[in-house]
Amino acid sequence: MAVSRWYSEGQKVNPAANDLLADTGAFKPSVNKTFKVLVSSSAAASIQLQHRDSANTTTLRSQLIHVVALTPLTIDPMVNGITLGENERFRVVVDTTLVGTIQASIFHD
Repeated sequence: MAVSRWYSEGQKVNPAANDLLADTGAFKPSVNKTFKVLVSSSAAASIQLQHRDSANTTTLRSQLIHVVALTPLTIDPMVNGITLGENERFRVVVDTTLVGTIQASIFHD
């Protein structure tokens, strides 16, 4: 996959549940994209990959991922891509409060 977009909110220190780690922003028009996610944490952590609706108020689909401390993790969740409707987005959030640092990035073509 050739990367043309890279999204991250940067390193977060002691993030709370639901804190945003990375967000693609709204897609216009509807698209089919293949995403890769890179995440690294100083402590064991749980994150969620989320497909959000066009108003960014409801999670349409999500996947819980457990991250091992000090072990960078690459996630390639949609081998054949995922279709996002107009103004929908893909994002990564902290699932449970974390004492430590964490960063996630979303890459797509």
